[in-house]
Amino acid sequence: MNNSDKKYMKKSLKNNKKIIILWGVLLLFLALYFYIIMFNMNKLMHQVDLIVRRPYEVLVSTDKINAEIDKIKVYNENLKFNNTKENVKHISKDIENIYAVVEEEFLGVRDFYDANDGNIRKLYNNFRELRDNENILLKNTLEYDYKYKEITKYMNGNINPYFTTIDDLVDKIQAKIDNKVHSFYMNANDIKNLSQSISVIMFLIIVLCMIIYQVSLNRKNRIISYKNSIFDTISKNITQGLFLHNLNDPNENFISESSEKLFGVKHEDLLKGYDLVVNNIDKRDREEITKIQNDINKENWEYTFDYNHPISGEVLKIKMSVNYVDTNGEDVWLTVYSDETDQILMQESLKNALEKAEKANDAKSEFLSRMSHEIRTPLNGIIGMVTLARENINNKAKEIDCINKISASSKHLLVLINDILDMSKIESGKVEIKYKKFGFRNFVESTTGLFFSQAKEKGIKFKSVLEGNIPSFVKGDYLHTNQIIVNLLSNAVKFTSKGGEITNRISLLKEEDSKTWIRFEVSDTGVGIEEKNFDKIFNPFEQEDASVSYNYGGTGLGLPIAKRFTEMLGGNISLKSEIGKGSTFTVDIPFERMPEPSLDIFMDKKLDILLIDSMPETLERMDYIFDTMGVFYKCLGRGIDGIDEIKENPYKYDICIVYDDLGDMDASEVINKIKDTAESDIKIIVSSYDTIDIMDDKKWEKADAFINKPMFISSIIDVLYGMDDIDLNFEDINYKNEDILNGKNVLIVEDNELNMEILKELLILQGCKVTCAANGEEGVKAFERSKPYEFDIIFMDIRMPVMDGYKATKIIRSLDRKDAESVIIIAISANAFEDDIEKSIKLGMNAHISKPINIGNLIDSLNNIYNKKDTYEQ
Repeated sequence: MNNSDKKYMKKSLKNNKKIIILWGVLLLFLALYFYIIMFNMNKLMHQVDLIVRRPYEVLVSTDKINAEIDKIKVYNENLKFNNTKENVKHISKDIENIYAVVEEEFLGVRDFYDANDGNIRKLYNNFRELRDNENILLKNTLEYDYKYKEITKYMNGNINPYFTTIDDLVDKIQAKIDNKVHSFYMNANDIKNLSQSISVIMFLIIVLCMIIYQVSLNRKNRIISYKNSIFDTISKNITQGLFLHNLNDPNENFISESSEKLFGVKHEDLLKGYDLVVNNIDKRDREEITKIQNDINKENWEYTFDYNHPISGEVLKIKMSVNYVDTNGEDVWLTVYSDETDQILMQESLKNALEKAEKANDAKSEFLSRMSHEIRTPLNGIIGMVTLARENINNKAKEIDCINKISASSKHLLVLINDILDMSKIESGKVEIKYKKFGFRNFVESTTGLFFSQAKEKGIKFKSVLEGNIPSFVKGDYLHTNQIIVNLLSNAVKFTSKGGEITNRISLLKEEDSKTWIRFEVSDTGVGIEEKNFDKIFNPFEQEDASVSYNYGGTGLGLPIAKRFTEMLGGNISLKSEIGKGSTFTVDIPFERMPEPSLDIFMDKKLDILLIDSMPETLERMDYIFDTMGVFYKCLGRGIDGIDEIKENPYKYDICIVYDDLGDMDASEVINKIKDTAESDIKIIVSSYDTIDIMDDKKWEKADAFINKPMFISSIIDVLYGMDDIDLNFEDINYKNEDILNGKNVLIVEDNELNMEILKELLILQGCKVTCAANGEEGVKAFERSKPYEFDIIFMDIRMPVMDGYKATKIIRSLDRKDAESVIIIAISANAFEDDIEKSIKLGMNAHISKPINIGNLIDSLNNIYNKKDTYEQ
């Protein structure tokens, strides 16, 4: 620390001491003032206590007088019924004692009460007269042998009136005492509150004065504060060196400690002189700096010079900015040295950031161009097919072909739009994660069925495999989990050629705390991905290369969406791939396991089950399931082995599960031979990845039931429950009713005529009776005009003129009629995000279906409602 620093510190400490002393004196004064006020208030309350205590004595004395008078009343009553001489003498003696007590209490009342009060005198006089009359009564009773009649007459005329008068006077005195006590106390309390208020006001005034003084003091110390702000700036600046040179007083010179790092010279050596710095400056730069200093008079200037750093050996570009500062008549030069090397690096960083931003912008531009093509392609197909359908109005086969192609193009367009909307919501941070219970088995079956059909159409072998104790029900985010797996499987189908294979492997990764980690592995034998593009394909708006969009189409958003959703769910996603051999995407997501259906019923039934399946993974999986169920079983991998087993044991098996795609024999042939061979009434269940597609085929006419692969315990329970002669008495199991709309009376509330017509025709095809309303207000009126329970279902659009669907639903639910709360109301809207669904449910609707309407999704939602399950956007 140099001399100028020491002077500054001494001056600051001196000013600080003055301020501390001032504050101490003021606080001491405040404490003393507060003590005096509190002392006076306590003294005042003490006086009030003395005032209150006197009326209290009067109240006690008057109560005693009342009590003694009551004793006289009791003796008088006793006298009426017992006027013997002995009793009269006894009463006379006791009453004399009462007189003495009352006389003593009267003395107390006169001492503590206003002796001049008329009520006191009246009370005392009435008592004296009462006493005289009482003595006369006792005397007459003793001498003249008064009986009950004479005693009662005398009392009523000469004693009882005094009792009444004395009671009234005592009440008046006590009432007056109470008023005085209350008045004294309120006055004292007002004085106390006033004193406290004055104390607070005085305290605030003094504090305000101190603040004003402090502000004034701060204004006078601006010069010191200015110097202090310079030092603060220096302490925060770690990349620049600062030299402060006072021409009038060299002792005031200052060099920042950051200069040591900049110049590679110790701070204490810099304070001794500038030679160590000057010697490392390039000779030509030294001469130029000297020339500038000689030519410029009190002007600001800058110069950049080469500096040979003595420690690192680097040649740095250091810029010196010299500024003249006039501080109270003293000439001060402030020189700031900065390393231009850092500035160059910063410029390069900004340049790279700009290039990255331009690249991202180009990617978005390319994406928009690609989307323009991708969206126009299905639109062109739809418009073209509509034109062809019109031209071939009488050609039914051509018409059906056009309609099928329109449907395919529409679905493709919907996928494109959904991807863009999803990524937009992710980018804006508006995605909400909703954890709810859902059927994991249903989720697996729906994705498997969907992509098995797609793969089959392309000639791709598809299989879905379960490993470990996979739960049938979990708590998690169904919508986003579904979208992750759908995006991965969609890509697998897209990039795998005919003859390839796709495997959707689902395994139990681990269970820790309350979390059940499930791993999804989507493998394909498709084109593969170069390792250098692993990160790129997860970036929004980018694809591996331009040929991907050209050859396969799509938005390029599927993988970025899957990655973002996986991370939001607390999971992770990884990739292994090799060009020409295929890819494997691995997704790990945590869920909460929900309880499984009870298996106790199987323990009693002792079922024998034969499984015939050519997939080793299925055989291993079913070993685990059958062991868990506690049934007798045998698993075989070939059809011929299954037939031989039945031949050897024709009475043994109750159930036989046969995979529809056996390797060695046609599965339908195996089923026929088993049915013909078995002596027992064996039930045949066909397992398939696409039961919907095969169950109407006549080749399976001997099958008793169908079950989706991969199989869960709950799916086996469902199938067995629905079979004849297998009496398991399961409870709380809900089943899908495909004809749930048949015979239903529905109300459609929709403002768009085309949408209304489409939904109306779809519902009529399902066997519904349909009533239509053009907006929410008309919908409410239609419901009000209907008989109770006339409408089974109301399909309510959300955005409508006059009255929207939310308000209409609210009004319907509030109507005073029996079916107002129970009628099913389903929202139909183009808004398909989770928060839109939540809002519909919260406002009283039973479900939310997004447009365009899919009749299958609608049936699923109705089944969920009637089965009282959670309803999700399908």
